[in-house]
Amino acid sequence: MGVLPSLAVAVLLTAPLFQGEPGRMRPPAAVTCPRNDLTVYAGRVTKIERQKTETSLTIVTDWKTTERVTITHKDSADADAAFLLKGKPLAKADWDVIAPKGTLRENVRANAWVCRDGRVVVDFAVPPS
Repeated sequence: MGVLPSLAVAVLLTAPLFQGEPGRMRPPAAVTCPRNDLTVYAGRVTKIERQKTETSLTIVTDWKTTERVTITHKDSADADAAFLLKGKPLAKADWDVIAPKGTLRENVRANAWVCRDGRVVVDFAVPPS
């Protein structure tokens, strides 16, 4: 096989990798439910609402659906326990990176890992400023 046919085959085989097609994702260690009982909503966060007993996110997914995920927390002591930032536990100061002065930054992404039993872990990714 010559160089051009080999190059053509290589392009055809790798094309799906560069089209932005969603694939199977590996959950972070904080997600402890069985993988067969797990769904992920991965995409751009378009809305976030933080309240004393719950936090809700609206995510426009990479699969072109809009999903709303709600994380309940009994008190403010555990309010951040279900959140990660780039795979690491979210610190209170990280909310200023995600939503400075309470306003969601543009292009914030999240993977919301939802277990069948209702547990949710959200891993945020924030673009550099």
